Amino acid sequence: MAELEMQEYEQLNRNEETTYDEIKVDKMTIEMSQLFKTGVLVIIVSLFSAGVISTVVYVTVYAQLQQKFDLINIKLENIDRKMANINTKLTDIERINQMILQDADIQMHTLLDNNTMCYSGETWQRLNDSNKCLCAAGFLGKQCKYSDGKDTSFMVLFHEGYQDVPLIPKILVASANTARLSVLYFSTNTNHSTTIDTTNTAYNLSNSVLPSDGIHLAGLSHTSDLSGTLVTASKPVIVVSGNRCNFAVADNIRVGYCQPFIESVLPTNQLDYIFITPHLSKRLNNTVRIQAVNSTKLTIKIENRKISKTLNARDYWDFYYNTTAFIFASEDILVMSYPHGLNEHKGDPFMMTIPGVNQYLYEYDFVVPTGFDSFISITVQSDAVDGFMLDRNSSNIKSLFCLSEGMNHFSTFSLPISAGYHHIDHKKKVRFGLWVYGNKYPDDGYGYPAGMAYKT
Repeated sequence: MAELEMQEYEQLNRNEETTYDEIKVDKMTIEMSQLFKTGVLVIIVSLFSAGVISTVVYVTVYAQLQQKFDLINIKLENIDRKMANINTKLTDIERINQMILQDADIQMHTLLDNNTMCYSGETWQRLNDSNKCLCAAGFLGKQCKYSDGKDTSFMVLFHEGYQDVPLIPKILVASANTARLSVLYFSTNTNHSTTIDTTNTAYNLSNSVLPSDGIHLAGLSHTSDLSGTLVTASKPVIVVSGNRCNFAVADNIRVGYCQPFIESVLPTNQLDYIFITPHLSKRLNNTVRIQAVNSTKLTIKIENRKISKTLNARDYWDFYYNTTAFIFASEDILVMSYPHGLNEHKGDPFMMTIPGVNQYLYEYDFVVPTGFDSFISITVQSDAVDGFMLDRNSSNIKSLFCLSEGMNHFSTFSLPISAGYHHIDHKKKVRFGLWVYGNKYPDDGYGYPAGMAYKT
């Protein structure tokens, strides 16, 4: 009995309840029979009192009825004993079942305590009759399986591209705390240091960081499209994609000058399967490239129109939109956005990575470069549009785009942003996507995701 499975218990319980009901029916039938025969006896006695039948008949009938009454009583006693046994058995089953549930709960707590359900070294905690991972600083998600990407050491790569004027390499550093920034130049083996804080966020680098003699990187170049190229390495590496000069759009809709489109390429284990292309103020015309790693089925929703597409492994597909788009994939994919150039030399096209919905963060520290007409774009669940705090101030949202598909309801909107360091979070501690982008006259533009959650 101690090893009784839940399913077996439920079936036995149903069988015993059926037997119990059948016995109750038998008992009611017998009691009705007893009542009927008692009535017959009363009638006979009444008839006897009237002198219709003889004393001999009365005695014989009474003796027969008394014998049947005794048998009925015996049967009723047997039924009562059987019902008592059934009740006892049901009570035992309930008790054993409760013990099984308690043992399972103990085993579950043992598993949780052994770190089998949480990532990044965290353990499950019991809060309000439910278990959840309490993540350490810098980790997020229901199982602490994501990192916010913040660290103290980074490798910087530059791609010179095509330039009419000398290039000045620059890095932007977003830090809420005052810190010492040290830059080691591999080519000269020299170290330069400076202090950074929320008011000092930009640092110009030496031109020695530009690749010229193969000392910084191993490169692969070609005059055709290299999309779908698979790069593998025996040790961790950084892969940066770029062009000498590219427009990323067809000749008939080309506006502005070419750009190098430099972007760090996400590893194949840091991709997602559901995406929302953000609303970009003044940059409504966009080309999106979807890159598949494995064979993938795609569904793209643009306003009320749906597009279905199947990509083979390492294939890509481009589509154009001028509002926003919902992208669903059966496998993890890479999504890149190429906002088109602006008329009257107000901004060139640029390249921007689109993190997936599962890669959104709870908060962001970011830096906006000087000299641009800059904006931030936010994508969040529609029931959490209100509550954003930008630099501890409430945000004034004037217009937004809403997207819905099945159980997914998101909104996306843009806000103007000043140059320098910024911090943004949400009063309800919800996750949201954030992009920073800008335009510059004549013929310049930039855009980048302000951060993303990395799988640990």
